[in-house]
Amino acid sequence: MALERHAASYEPPSRAVLAAAGSTAAARSAAARGALIRAARHLLTYGRAHHTFAIGSVRDLHRRYSDTALVDFVDARQGSFFLAVDPPTTKAIWRFDYDNGSTSRVICTAQGDRCPGLKRW
Repeated sequence: MALERHAASYEPPSRAVLAAAGSTAAARSAAARGALIRAARHLLTYGRAHHTFAIGSVRDLHRRYSDTALVDFVDARQGSFFLAVDPPTTKAIWRFDYDNGSTSRVICTAQGDRCPGLKRW
């Protein structure tokens, strides 16, 4: 478990990626949602092929799947994964969480462990 938690990583997107996704944080929301969905699909495929979701760091995800460059947080473990696009990339925190065989996509209105402004999209 400790090794899996150690593999969780955060890395903000490059300026070129941000510019391609939109001129403002609010304008990048649709691109962020698309990147999260693509990253989740890639990780599901990776999991079927490798029998683990533990792909490594954000850089490893981007290196393998360049269309996920806007995703800035990855916590991919053997049996589950968590992806996010955080401010200032977007105005709000966008998450994609795979847990116990089901997926949920939510928007958080504030950073932190709790998500008081939980909305499904």
